[in-house]
Amino acid sequence: YEHGRLVSAATRGDGRVGEDVTTNAVRLDGIPRRLEGEGHPALVEVRGEVFIAVAAFERLNALQAELRDRVVEEMLSRGVERDRAELAASRRFPSFANPRNAASGGLRQLLGKKQGLEREAGEARIAALSMYVHGIGAWERPPVAAQSEVYELLASWGLPTSPHSRVLASTDEVLARVVELGEGRHSIEHEIDGVVVKVDELALHPELGETSRAPRWAIAYKFPPEEVHTRLLDIVVSVGRTGRATPFAVMEPAQVAGSVVRQATLHNKDVVRQKGVLIGDTVVLRKAGDVIPEVLGPVTCPAQVRGRVEHVGSRGALDIEALGEVTAAALTQPTVPAEPPLRSEAGLFELDLETLVPIEVVVRDAETGEPRVDERTGEPVRRAPFQRVEVTYPPGYEDASPAERRAAGVRKDHRVLHPSAQALTLIDELEKAKTKDFWRQLVALSIRHVGPVAARALAQYFGSLEEIEKADRETLAQVDGVGAIIADSLL
Repeated sequence: YEHGRLVSAATRGDGRVGEDVTTNAVRLDGIPRRLEGEGHPALVEVRGEVFIAVAAFERLNALQAELRDRVVEEMLSRGVERDRAELAASRRFPSFANPRNAASGGLRQLLGKKQGLEREAGEARIAALSMYVHGIGAWERPPVAAQSEVYELLASWGLPTSPHSRVLASTDEVLARVVELGEGRHSIEHEIDGVVVKVDELALHPELGETSRAPRWAIAYKFPPEEVHTRLLDIVVSVGRTGRATPFAVMEPAQVAGSVVRQATLHNKDVVRQKGVLIGDTVVLRKAGDVIPEVLGPVTCPAQVRGRVEHVGSRGALDIEALGEVTAAALTQPTVPAEPPLRSEAGLFELDLETLVPIEVVVRDAETGEPRVDERTGEPVRRAPFQRVEVTYPPGYEDASPAERRAAGVRKDHRVLHPSAQALTLIDELEKAKTKDFWRQLVALSIRHVGPVAARALAQYFGSLEEIEKADRETLAQVDGVGAIIADSLL
């Protein structure tokens, strides 16, 4: 705003360069073209967040469904087959997956280039937008001493501020407010995934400074995502205008994080394969950041166990030479035996050659992930990665050529199974891993947020797992490079 008049609006972008969205911003009811009151500065940059309220999001998706129906009816009247008409309609007016994406795309759309039904949909998308301001950027010598006073001043100018902000005097009050908002978050008019706590006194902000990623005078607390179980009914593939195919999970409707979820993106075929979800599975569903529906995997997830086993052997963890992706898959998702040798990474160091040698796996195509099929038998091709087969022949024919054996009618006597070099290496490497540095053992435990940096700090400070287990949250959090979030993960 210059002298109280709106001159430009831009997205945050990469923090330095954003996208000019002034044309659409002036259409929002919550953004005044001219500030109310008097005494406006020559230049002030107001920062805030555009969102779509839950009720408005439901109305927006209802309109998308109505527009799809209108497109289908129009195409049917021209003799187009229903399947083709419904596919075309779903591409033109898809249901929005979540309010966040709908808000972002709505603010940035080029409405002037749209006509007809697309114009109607675009205008409705902008009409659904709301905004709360939460800070200031450029403002020379602001006449305020506290963050709360900033909110009061912005509100007096007619700018929308959140009714949920509070000024609190102690850590106990802050924690109580976090709990209160967490318990009542589904009753708030818009979706939230956490709470931001700011130091109110502006003079302290420069003293506290900031890191390369965030200011030290503000901290975000994220609510743990709510997880529910539901049934995977189907996996459908949506093809975009560029030909990109995106699989979607279609599920029994489930109430999660304040709304009913029926579908969630599975991103691509590699994600589907990695998660190991199959139609008919009972799956774990959550909203990532309490906003975006996400299928975590089946309730019992061999793929997750495989990933953790592979992580144990990675260079950043125990650096076990023979324990990579293929070996991890063989140990957790084999074809033979029916019961996998590993149900969790906890049994990794109990493996022996007797357990490894019988394991067989289906050979899969590197591109598609589908099983390779033997052209002669029609059966999936199998291999035994931990076996070395020794074939013996009757006395006198051990060194004969294949042609000589065929001419004499000599057949193989029998096959002797031995551990392969891979099996021997794996057992040897697992034994060596038992004496690896303590910090590597910590990384191998797959504790959320604990990577090599935090693990080194913990190992240096405590020296043993027993000492870490004795420590309370405050002691853990004070370790340089650890902090409260990692402390909570450890506890």
